[in-house]
Amino acid sequence: MDEGAVVISLDTELEWGFHGFDANHHLSSDGSRERSNINQLLSLFESFDSPATWAIVGHLFLDACDGHHHDIPSPTYEEAPKGWWAEDPGQSRETAPLRYGRDIVESIHESPVPHEIGCHTFSHVLCCRKGFSKEILCEELHAWIDVAAAFDAEPFSVVFPRNEVAHLDALVETGFRVYRGTSPEWPLLFDSGIGPFQVYLKYLLGRPAPVVEPVRVEESLWELPASQHLNYDPPYFSHVDKLLDRRLTRARKAIQEVAESGGVYHLWTHPHNFDEKMFQDLRAILETAERYNVPVRTMQEIIQQKES
Repeated sequence: MDEGAVVISLDTELEWGFHGFDANHHLSSDGSRERSNINQLLSLFESFDSPATWAIVGHLFLDACDGHHHDIPSPTYEEAPKGWWAEDPGQSRETAPLRYGRDIVESIHESPVPHEIGCHTFSHVLCCRKGFSKEILCEELHAWIDVAAAFDAEPFSVVFPRNEVAHLDALVETGFRVYRGTSPEWPLLFDSGIGPFQVYLKYLLGRPAPVVEPVRVEESLWELPASQHLNYDPPYFSHVDKLLDRRLTRARKAIQEVAESGGVYHLWTHPHNFDEKMFQDLRAILETAERYNVPVRTMQEIIQQKES
């Protein structure tokens, strides 16, 4: 890209991000902390007039449901032997505030900043597991499109749950145009050789986070890879304070590279993960983009610019 940009994508999922898993997710019991984080993020973005792509689980668009979604197939995974919908509480925002979040979507939609409401599937279904299929993903995407229509959100950007990219033909079939790919550094973390050490070295030396470019994968579909995860990434380095400082150093250097040579610095994280340090770092990243005169764009804007 001739004009560089910063992209921020936020996986907005609450308890759906842990659906089907017996895990300590460290969420508040009433959703108040998570909603406070989102409101603080909206305020921060407003102060910089910077839009983000909010990849929202479709079930969060609801205020209540009966727990039965007969139009959407319920895959059976090893992690969810009773079927994917078995854990749907079938309640309301008042009684299950981590499963319903129409108020959250309203806050994002009503922001004076033109944020993008993107898709994180309807139920945070896992797309690379045995028992899943293209047909299930199509139904999940159609369900998301139906509930998002109330907020004038059209199908454009997708973030796959847990970054498990699969069944791209389902995206094409349902009209989505771009998905977030994994960072070029992501495979190194799972390398059985020196890959993790290479990532460690990049952090230790404060190397720039990867600058990426959108890649056309089909005639009507693009991949926009991630650059960096704002949360303590790599997670097993999080206890080392100096590496957290390097996280911000890497982001700043990547933005400087974008300002000089173009490309995209694509930051991602989850709103529920934010703590004081992450808010400080995000503000510093937005200040760096402002200082270098690098615009903050949504995933949708990047692809529209690429095609113009």
